[in-house]
Amino acid sequence: MGARERWIALMLVVGTIGVCLLAIEGAFRLIDKPAPIISGWRGTQAPLNELGWRGRKIDYAADDFVVVLLGDSQVECKICPPDETMDALLERALRPHIPKARVISLGAAGFSTDQEYLALREYFMRYRADLVITWVTVYNDIIGNMSRSAGGGYHRFHPKPSFWLENGVLRGPTEETDDVVFAGKLRILWHRAFEDFEREWARHLPPPDAGTSEPPTGMDRVVRTGEAVEEQRSTWSILQTPRPPRITHGIALTRALLDRMRALTQEKGAAFAVMMEDSLSPHSAAQAQRLGWEIFLPGRTAVDHNWHWIVAESAAYAATVREVAAGFEFLHVPVRTENPRISPVDNHFLMPANRQIMNDLADMVAQRPGLFARVGAAR
Repeated sequence: MGARERWIALMLVVGTIGVCLLAIEGAFRLIDKPAPIISGWRGTQAPLNELGWRGRKIDYAADDFVVVLLGDSQVECKICPPDETMDALLERALRPHIPKARVISLGAAGFSTDQEYLALREYFMRYRADLVITWVTVYNDIIGNMSRSAGGGYHRFHPKPSFWLENGVLRGPTEETDDVVFAGKLRILWHRAFEDFEREWARHLPPPDAGTSEPPTGMDRVVRTGEAVEEQRSTWSILQTPRPPRITHGIALTRALLDRMRALTQEKGAAFAVMMEDSLSPHSAAQAQRLGWEIFLPGRTAVDHNWHWIVAESAAYAATVREVAAGFEFLHVPVRTENPRISPVDNHFLMPANRQIMNDLADMVAQRPGLFARVGAAR
């Protein structure tokens, strides 16, 4: 067979393969399987507001004092009844101090600071605010902000809009919420078989600290976890000591996102505050002891995942909270309710604790006149 015949044969093979691939792609599109890969997510439990987040309708008067409450599953609060969503709880708590207060919630389970910022940016395209409060969940948000996919990287095939640091400068997002990342059926199948969103994203992060193969000694307790402490994808990683470079990077990324959120809020003429619940007070630690919630116990813990050991220390968590909040208007809300959380494996708050936290948050806001950009019109 001559060279010309070989080229013709090769082109026929390539053409046949191409036609077959097009036919397979067409067949999958006909049955619409698999579904396109969409970035991000919104709320799933009614009531949902106009932007798709759990809460009441976005509706306010010209002289209302509008408060936006940003957050993750704590703000979405699936345990909250429809008439006691977090926006409703905070609004009722604020009304004795600010009779024209109106609260709007933006958040969903699994959110980190990156998606909260995008939700706020979307909100400001259509609506106004006088005060923005973002509920930071430190032990989730830092890990989530460094991830390209849902669940802090554990759901590697469900992407989210993500940001990264480039020479200390915040870049991103990778795409917007609801954008289609992959639509081609064969491309999606290839991705599921040979790729995941975290593998390529690791180039934006320092190498992980794999811990030690031997259990540390002199600890107050030993814990075994199903979370990948060796990749800094665990809630325990925020307590790891000495602090791994990847967590240091995550703190810097989280602060950069909060800075971006504050700048947007101030540009829109509103005040900005960072809120966290206080889980390390003596009262909270005593409750954690009764509940068996080991992550909030004082002292040093040896944590193991598949024979990767780290040392976790409550003092490291407290230092991280201070570092994330430094320079922001900071509302550190105590958790005073007895038995506040659902269970040792579900750290969401029960309704008595949700009410208490929102009541105390409202009291703190009322005691800080600097947070009221339009307080004169609202009283």
